[in-house]
Amino acid sequence: MIRISVRAIRGLRWAAGLALATVAPAFAQAPPAETGDNVPVVQEVIVTGSRIPQPNMTSTSPIQVLNSQEIRQQGASDAVQLLSILPQNFQGASTDFSNTSNALTSAGGLTTADLRGLGPQRTLVLVDGRRLGSADPNTLNPNPAPDLDQIPLGLIDRVEVVTGGASAVYGSDAIAGVVNFKLKRDFEGLLVDAQYGVTGEGDAASKQLSITGGGRFANDRGRAVLSLSYLDRDFAPRSDRSFFINSGIASNLAGGIFQADPANLPTQAALNSLFLGRYGGTAPPVRSQGLAINADGSLFTPGAPVLNYKYGDHDPYVLVNGRVGTPYGESQPLQTPLERYSVFLRTSYDLTEDLKAYAQVQYVDYKTTYCRPG
Repeated sequence: MIRISVRAIRGLRWAAGLALATVAPAFAQAPPAETGDNVPVVQEVIVTGSRIPQPNMTSTSPIQVLNSQEIRQQGASDAVQLLSILPQNFQGASTDFSNTSNALTSAGGLTTADLRGLGPQRTLVLVDGRRLGSADPNTLNPNPAPDLDQIPLGLIDRVEVVTGGASAVYGSDAIAGVVNFKLKRDFEGLLVDAQYGVTGEGDAASKQLSITGGGRFANDRGRAVLSLSYLDRDFAPRSDRSFFINSGIASNLAGGIFQADPANLPTQAALNSLFLGRYGGTAPPVRSQGLAINADGSLFTPGAPVLNYKYGDHDPYVLVNGRVGTPYGESQPLQTPLERYSVFLRTSYDLTEDLKAYAQVQYVDYKTTYCRPG
């Protein structure tokens, strides 16, 4: 919106009159301009078009903005799903946490932002321009980062992402960039949001309910907003998708592998009597091979050549490329199970026209459980 004063309007009108008089003198003389009280008063001029200032085009650093309309269209259940549509944000399996984090190798149930793939500890997360504190339940993590699940999804008005030059202002925490979540200001009324989602395969169901209410008090000098949310997300393993079958094969077995000391290997005669004689095999084992145990207590060789192997396919091992292994990749989550409760309360009060006091309280409790064979 651009406001133009009445004086500017008059100047434009006079300039236009002079231009017409210079270019086309043969035209009939224009009537004299209205003066005095006959001049119409222009209260406001609204100009629309592509030259209206936009934060993505006028800032000194590149800024990507997700507005409230785009957020509603996403139908996201947590803040990280809003960032997933941005190419600047990465979700690596080894360093980042998201809906597909492996709770066995890292603490599950939290989500982080990782711009440019430099690590979540190099991405600064702000809420209304203030730093969001780290919340990592994994005490062994040397690079803790803020948990985006702390941010109330129902109050997010827009998301601003800066990926260049932020470290000069914020320091080394912002080497990769800054993600600023702008919450709704002066929220009034009641907003109830219920969502249910499921994949095309009928799994990975997600249920969410949020209630947000706010209003004014003390003759409009005070404002308060309260947001309550609940999320219940089901587990979905990769084994439910055919393209993940036999992925991530590991050589270690749940029952263990017995590997003899190279200085004290069993004799070839002893191995032949066991595998060729008792087990009725057709090929002799290698002395340096490891040995594993079948379900019936007999021995088998997990490496090439595989001898006397009696387990069925995926029960619990697989036989791929002449070796026995555990398909750990299939047990990785497509979606990590999660149950989360969150409460957000913010209130402010105008002490004077220039002085405002505010208080903000937040509580988040979540639980995630996950296990895999072996």
